[in-house]
Amino acid sequence: DADQADIFEEGSWIVCESTLEPPDRIDLLLSAVTHAKEQWQLMICVPSASDVYRQALHQRIERLGLKKRVRVKDTAPSFQAGAKKAHGFISLSYKTTRLPESLLRAIRAQIPVVTTTDCGALLEVIDNEKNGLVVEPSAEEIACALDLLVSDGKLHKQLSRGYGRSEHKTLDINKLVESLVA
Repeated sequence: DADQADIFEEGSWIVCESTLEPPDRIDLLLSAVTHAKEQWQLMICVPSASDVYRQALHQRIERLGLKKRVRVKDTAPSFQAGAKKAHGFISLSYKTTRLPESLLRAIRAQIPVVTTTDCGALLEVIDNEKNGLVVEPSAEEIACALDLLVSDGKLHKQLSRGYGRSEHKTLDINKLVESLVA
């Protein structure tokens, strides 16, 4: 949408869509923003959250002094015009057996993905240093990986092109269909 496209004009953006389950994952993500050395910003897309949850999320962001670096959107990322300018997509879906649709959209748009070693099915698709970065689930490691996506243009380009390489992990189409239907 136009609002999303305008946001990306303002600088380097990392996109996240999540139900943020379990709740400590949002704390991990926000803590990573506070540890970042580069000046990227984070858009958290939480399309199905309740007003109470969304209000609590805004309060945490404000309490941490991150209002200028973190935005919350009520819709899923479209990964069209504006989103293609995103420097990365982060998925912290803990021990998931399904691939989030937003992750598949990010892959289609060739946006490098950062995930953690405990993210289940995502590890079947994200091949460390080929099409994304897989790091330990710590704020420091996540911040470092996201900083690299923003500051290292050569790495960003390499990871963006990594989805087309035959050497990256093969995605089982049956697993993909199962994950979309389930």
